[in-house]
Amino acid sequence: MLAQLAEDAVYLPRTLVLAGREDVPLPPQVKRITSKLTDERRSVTDLMALPWEQLGAAVVRKHMRHDWNR
Repeated sequence: MLAQLAEDAVYLPRTLVLAGREDVPLPPQVKRITSKLTDERRSVTDLMALPWEQLGAAVVRKHMRHDWNR
């Protein structure tokens, strides 16, 4: 299924982001990035309470305005 998604994503107007476990094998054309959202100081419940939509909008806005490249 991942191979088909990766193949089809070439024709999408936006970047496709997949989330999942790190032990899942990926097709060669898929770039793997890792992040660690939880550690011993934060619980999943705390993360669920964050305003993810606003955080995502801020990241996209900064990227589009090239704020991080200055």
